[in-house]
Amino acid sequence: MSLARSAKIRACFLLGAGSLVCLAQSEPLITDPPFQNVYYYLDATTGKPIELERQPSSTDMKSPGLGLGGLKAVVRIPGATSPIRFPQGQRVEFVFAVQPNVDPRTLVQFYRLESKKDHREMVSAKGKPLTVGLTDRLTRDILPHKLVKYGPSSYKLIPEGALAPGEYVFSTPNTSASFCFGIDGVRK
Repeated sequence: MSLARSAKIRACFLLGAGSLVCLAQSEPLITDPPFQNVYYYLDATTGKPIELERQPSSTDMKSPGLGLGGLKAVVRIPGATSPIRFPQGQRVEFVFAVQPNVDPRTLVQFYRLESKKDHREMVSAKGKPLTVGLTDRLTRDILPHKLVKYGPSSYKLIPEGALAPGEYVFSTPNTSASFCFGIDGVRK
């Protein structure tokens, strides 16, 4: 941990007559989120991680037109919208902790969801009619972001550019846990 991130920073000044005056300025300690592979919103005011909505996801196969329309794998998350909301234009940053010696880039899955009547969804794979196999869309559809080292075993995720109004999700490979939030548009 750098001196700039330590609990206290001291500045000392030598005044006339040999007096030494020290001033201390408190800064918040940077602490890792409490759980690994869980995504949190990083509150800009307090510097504390705040839990996102956690939901299980499921994957359904759809074959429109009795399979003649191709095949789609659709990831579904319960609820049409997330209760965790941010206004459009607000800078949002997120943090997550990882195990030692794990490349954090292999854990980040950040997507935009389509809101339906009672759930949110995204197409994770697609296949053409009368063909074998599906084309993975997950890698292609990951939203652009930067990862920055945050704490001893955590990283800060910063979306590149402003997020449009809608529903968003973070997930990690090999788990059905999804961490959701939404961006609200500007009201006129």
